[in-house]
Amino acid sequence: MFMNILLLTQFFSPTRGGGEIMFYQLADRLARKGHKVFVIKHKVLGSDSSRDNLNTLPSNVIVYEIDPAVKHKGGLPAGVLQNFLYAFNSIKTGLKIIRGNRVDIIHSNNYSPVFAGWFLSKLTSIPLLVTIHDVASLHGHDFWEKWMRQFGRISKIKAFIGYVSELLTIKLSKNIHTVSETSKKDILSFNSKCNVYVIPNSLNLEYYKPVSEDKIEYGDFIIFVGRLIYYKHLEVVIEALRILRNKCNVKLVVLGDGPMRRYWESLVDLYNLKDVVEFKGYVPHEEKLYYLSKCRALVLPSTFEGFGIVILEAWALRKPVIVADVEPLNKIVTHEIDGYVVKNRPEIWTEHIRLLMTNEELSRQMGNNGYRKLTTKYNVVKQVNELERLYMELVGKA
Repeated sequence: MFMNILLLTQFFSPTRGGGEIMFYQLADRLARKGHKVFVIKHKVLGSDSSRDNLNTLPSNVIVYEIDPAVKHKGGLPAGVLQNFLYAFNSIKTGLKIIRGNRVDIIHSNNYSPVFAGWFLSKLTSIPLLVTIHDVASLHGHDFWEKWMRQFGRISKIKAFIGYVSELLTIKLSKNIHTVSETSKKDILSFNSKCNVYVIPNSLNLEYYKPVSEDKIEYGDFIIFVGRLIYYKHLEVVIEALRILRNKCNVKLVVLGDGPMRRYWESLVDLYNLKDVVEFKGYVPHEEKLYYLSKCRALVLPSTFEGFGIVILEAWALRKPVIVADVEPLNKIVTHEIDGYVVKNRPEIWTEHIRLLMTNEELSRQMGNNGYRKLTTKYNVVKQVNELERLYMELVGKA
């Protein structure tokens, strides 16, 4: 049975961030299996079709780029007005698509695409699947106030909008796909009557080959990849490097940007670590691959993740990871097998960074173990097949 599938996602790329990687891989693979896929996404300022690999998609993937045009900002969210306009314009565009085609199912990514998908489903009686990666509101309204504060916008109104919007996306959704058992538990705590299906993230290894013919190396530096926001807790690794100063040859390369960058750079200055820690900002995918292929390990001291797809990116380049001991990270990484799962205290991070930096063979073994787990448990073909079966189940029930 071939289907016509409508995907709603603000961002859409094979390499830039967890949610958008998932939806890109999904559209690409479903189309190759014979389904027709319509995608509604934001226009992105300073971007082009070739950079986001839109030109390489099969011809039966039709992409609609709608206003407002936004700056990508490495996965940082669009503003309140931009989110509202995306939802409004997605509904208009979605209705045009549905009028001209027999759409079987609508699948919406987090936040404003969920509202657009809900309205389209109500107006047309087409079944809706919603993907929710994580639940920030589990940590209460305070989470949203901290989120706004790091941007210098101490706005109780905006915090309230964020809090209520996330709760509504969960309350309005009957069928929810999520990426970990942890997120499933969190979703059900807010809406016990919905159906939640856990299908983990995956990675298409076609986009994770080393840039050059150089072999993968295990250099003298560790790497952080991600948004520089408060719950990533990069200060823990910086503190660990201060302790390791003159005791171990190790540097930290930080790829990504965000509102916490200035604070963490000031911490580096305070500890006189400018020759040890380098902030590179946002870098192209090819440059990220270069650093992943040459580093000793990836570090992820984040205490709030729905999945943490950067773990899979490190494993794709056969590198071990050190992650905070929180769910779901401690469910994905097996301690002392493909990485380390550690409490977020600098002295503990110090110990485990030193273990990898002083034992290249250990890093290589752990990285190879991670690669094997990636290719078996987090296989992109497996993920897409499971989502395809879920679509057919929901269409059959409609």
